[in-house]
Amino acid sequence: MTDIRDYKELKQKAENIRVKRDRATGQLESSMEQLDTEFGCKTLKDARAELKKRMKEADEAESAYLETARHFEEKWGAIDEDE
Repeated sequence: MTDIRDYKELKQKAENIRVKRDRATGQLESSMEQLDTEFGCKTLKDARAELKKRMKEADEAESAYLETARHFEEKWGAIDEDE
């Protein structure tokens, strides 16, 4: 009896692994389609390059904003948002 029980347990474990693999594959395909649709990235390498570019642009925009805010405060003083 133990052999049959062991077989059934292994069969169920194999099925669970297959289901998880299929789910992960589907999620990967969906993510890759989304990267292509939204950002034109066909590969993960393209996506990493796009992310790096966008992070640099965000850093530059933040620096420009902070510099503009500093100049504004020097000229007009700090603004109290509660007023």
